[in-house]
Amino acid sequence: MKGIVFFLILLLAAWMAGAEYVWLCQVKNHCASATGAVAQAPDLDSKNSHQPDQTRPGVSESDSDSVAIIRTDDSPAEPDTNPIAIDKTAEAVTTTTTAPTETSRSTSTPVNQQRPAPLTLTVAGKTLYASEPFGFSPNQWELNKAQNGQKITAEIVQTLSQNQALEITIAGQYRTSETAPQGHSNMGLARAQSLSDALVNEGIARDRMTRSSVVLTDDRVQPGYVLSAVDFSGLLEAQIMYFDTASAAPRSGPNLGQFIGEVTEFLQTHRGASIRVTGHTDNTGVTGDNDELGLSRARQAAEQLAAMGLPSTRIRIGSKGQNQPVADNSTAVGRAANRRVEIQLDMGRR
Repeated sequence: MKGIVFFLILLLAAWMAGAEYVWLCQVKNHCASATGAVAQAPDLDSKNSHQPDQTRPGVSESDSDSVAIIRTDDSPAEPDTNPIAIDKTAEAVTTTTTAPTETSRSTSTPVNQQRPAPLTLTVAGKTLYASEPFGFSPNQWELNKAQNGQKITAEIVQTLSQNQALEITIAGQYRTSETAPQGHSNMGLARAQSLSDALVNEGIARDRMTRSSVVLTDDRVQPGYVLSAVDFSGLLEAQIMYFDTASAAPRSGPNLGQFIGEVTEFLQTHRGASIRVTGHTDNTGVTGDNDELGLSRARQAAEQLAAMGLPSTRIRIGSKGQNQPVADNSTAVGRAANRRVEIQLDMGRR
């Protein structure tokens, strides 16, 4: 009897084990995971085989490698202060701190930064010469260290050489905060001296230049120069007196009043200047006699000029005789034009 009961218990245990196996392996399909076998997904028809997984809202096929972050609260997301860069070509996810991109800076010069300005030379309000940008750094006065300093020296020399009747005033600009170098009352005069010396070294007569200074009030530009010029070319035009044949007394001539007034003023400020009075004749007569006649005509004109106020010590006389005709001596009109005295200002510049 005990044997029958024990057999029935074993049979009941076997039935219960079999039922458990069927339930877990065949119904619940847990045995494949335990054994490493891959469970087959249910077959889908061709119409639905490429549809996205509807159980994952917001994630498409192209997002299958991404990580979806789901926020459970309704509060606004905090800004990501340490963004994560994901390298999908690597096996692992790497994190890098991305520095904020610097906003491109404007290339324009700040308003308060000093800029060099072009240097101009004006005559009676008209610009005769303009340079490239030029300027001194603070407390700097040497011309060769200024921007475009050596270049403008050569350009000013060329301008003055082509216009011998020009005289310039060099006003050096400066700021009151600058310290004047030894020997100068302000930085502007030091700068004016630097340019003047450079021009003299290049052959420009020093008496063609006047130096001064001016305070620069525009904080936006670097100190430079204010250059202005006076044109004396009107004084260089020859004044001509005409004479009769074989006569040393003037027959006709210009009104010399304005000329003498302007020339006298010029002579007072230019020690090397003088008045040249040159006598000429036609070609009639003997050459030697014509030389003497030309000199006599020059002397007569000089005495007239002195009587009108020109200092006699500044008058130089000479004769060219018949050697420099200005017209044809074969005609009476031409010979009359050649019997003359030329009065001309010599600025004394060599």
